[in-house]
Amino acid sequence: MYANLFLGYWEREIFGEGVQAASHAQCWYRYIDDIFVVWQGTEPGFRDLIRELNSNPYNIKLTYTIDAKEIDSLDIKILVDSVGNIQSDVFRKATSVNSLLHATSAHLSSTIKAVPNIFGAPKQRWGCFPCGSCLACHNIDRATYFTTSDGGRDYRIVHYISCSTTFVVYYAVCPCNLIYVGLTSLELRTRTREHVRDIVAAKTCTDPSALKTIPGHFRLRHNCDPTGLRIRGIDKVHMGTRGGNSKQVLAQLECRWIVSLNTMSPHGLNEKLSFAPFL
Repeated sequence: MYANLFLGYWEREIFGEGVQAASHAQCWYRYIDDIFVVWQGTEPGFRDLIRELNSNPYNIKLTYTIDAKEIDSLDIKILVDSVGNIQSDVFRKATSVNSLLHATSAHLSSTIKAVPNIFGAPKQRWGCFPCGSCLACHNIDRATYFTTSDGGRDYRIVHYISCSTTFVVYYAVCPCNLIYVGLTSLELRTRTREHVRDIVAAKTCTDPSALKTIPGHFRLRHNCDPTGLRIRGIDKVHMGTRGGNSKQVLAQLECRWIVSLNTMSPHGLNEKLSFAPFL
């Protein structure tokens, strides 16, 4: 900012106090300390202008490039074509190249991961994908879609969701194909493991009426066996640049999917539905 203000002050001196040679500049555009000039005059006259401008009390020294047909300014290449029209293209400096690192490099893993994979880079994947390295993976499905409780409609998962994804709406299915829609602001794997622990603990619970929905159902119908629990993330909160209340948006998503998938009891395992997040 200071460089911008300082050079702006200096430019006012150039054009305000009448540096005579500057009158041949048809346009003068500056971005911080890079200046683009269209010159209508002789080349020796332009060199005289640079010498005059470099004779200043501020220790400002200008360097320059002159060309009648093509010149590079910042990230733009400006050209004059064969019929005199001005064209532009993207300009890349010689140092603007991709970073390459050999696969057997002894660099830190974080350094290797930071280098873009420009050879056969995988396409973006949408869906729910277990990470393959945590205990929750046994219960999390690899899936790109999910269905309504009656199987009448399929929905595509339009986000990338893994075991470590937070602020997720998930879809849990028991062996008798009843669906429960839930939410979690924690990692999906954390919520999955909580469900598994609750199902196992339900076997020794002395008050079945105190059990939550999923462990209560697995105790009643599936002998508290958590291996039959299948979970997939189906949606997640994606806040824009303006931010907002992530937990409220998450609760709104859960409500929408409970209604859309028709998972309220007796069609599914959801027993409560609140529209308070929309108020």
